[in-house]
Amino acid sequence: MQRIRPETSEGYRYESKPVAFESPCCYQQGDTRSKVPTIYIPQSKSHLLEVFEFSDEVKECEAYKYWEARKGTYDVAHLRRGDIAVPRPIVAGVNNYSVISMESYYRAFEKFGFDKNAMEWISDDNTNTWHKDRPVAPTLGWEYPVGSNYEPEVIFDWLEDFLKLYFARAVFRANSSFSWWACFLSPYATTYSPYLDKKIPYGETMQETDFEFVPGNETHWYYKGDEFEPWRISISD
Repeated sequence: MQRIRPETSEGYRYESKPVAFESPCCYQQGDTRSKVPTIYIPQSKSHLLEVFEFSDEVKECEAYKYWEARKGTYDVAHLRRGDIAVPRPIVAGVNNYSVISMESYYRAFEKFGFDKNAMEWISDDNTNTWHKDRPVAPTLGWEYPVGSNYEPEVIFDWLEDFLKLYFARAVFRANSSFSWWACFLSPYATTYSPYLDKKIPYGETMQETDFEFVPGNETHWYYKGDEFEPWRISISD
């Protein structure tokens, strides 16, 4: 089956195999030179909130019940590391992201009046280099073009982190679509987002980058260049 890359209407191949392309045209948002519309422009927030709903299986799982019982009572920060904090040169855009410094988070907590010692965290730092007290979590993996592997009871290995973001009182999100979607869908969380005004890929420099955080969930998780600043995701109500 031929899969289509939505940004260009061209076929997209991975290791010589036709695959789905996970980018939902979101990287054209704010690019005034692009003639490719993003999926967000014709959508509304109310419509997307109707479309995306947790299944009965998710609502009946222990993780959902636990975090729902704690909704609106805790604050959480999302620390993205994982594939973007890989000590190797940029390969096929895999680590073409900046790594937001821990100090950026601590500075943001102080700026917006949060106690860093009371902050809860989630991350994909499997090395425990930055998130040293990260709980042991299952790793089920994923495959192109299907996506995350499923296991009964756990469902997906990222689900508990997503629920922890979704039910939080406040979220300091990462430069990640993962926490962007959790904050977008959440009816509970007040969101603070990193303002990406530069790009210093960790794979090239092995350096964390300092960023300011701003209120709201509109700033994009990816830096497009100075000509697009401020680059925001605008979705009508």
